[in-house]
Amino acid sequence: MANSVSSQRGTFTNSYPVVVEHQNIIDNNRVEEIIRSVGDQDGQRTRAKCYRTQWDMHEVSAEIRKIGTTAIEVAHKHPLAGRTSPDGTPEEISYGIRECWGLIYSQGQETRPHSHWPSTWAFVYNVKSCPKCSPLILPSNGVHPDTKIHPVDGQLTLFPAWLNHEVPSQPCEHERIIVAGNLDIVWRLNWDTKTLETNLSEDV
Repeated sequence: MANSVSSQRGTFTNSYPVVVEHQNIIDNNRVEEIIRSVGDQDGQRTRAKCYRTQWDMHEVSAEIRKIGTTAIEVAHKHPLAGRTSPDGTPEEISYGIRECWGLIYSQGQETRPHSHWPSTWAFVYNVKSCPKCSPLILPSNGVHPDTKIHPVDGQLTLFPAWLNHEVPSQPCEHERIIVAGNLDIVWRLNWDTKTLETNLSEDV
């Protein structure tokens, strides 16, 4: 007889950090030039229905890599949770930039709801926008209002990558330009496979 497997979904009250900081770290005009120079990689294939660059812009441009490293610094200041080593010593979590790309929204273009799972943090840096441009929206569960972050040039936003988010249709005639990316935890294992196999056999 086959085993019976059940699955449940719950509605939880956890709140998650959405960090918004203004960063005067780079020349936004230069970043815009770089985003335009690499070309459109056909955003129609993703949830972003607009101009989209390749995924490894942090490897292409030192300026864009600076946005990612700044996102890492902000993530360290706002940990999602604590972690300790087996002896109880607090551990600092190391992050790396997994992907980083540029987006240009023309009037009427949008990004449909999605998440960046399984990355840990997602970040968005506003390169060129105005307060009337489309906001970044993190939908709520219907009980609380959605979180809406209206763009400001130089603004860096971080949020847990598994949260759904979207950008509604761009209302302005001018373009809305951003750099987006994902941070992942960099795990450092302190044993090799042979040592691990030896320890496991001794435990048995």
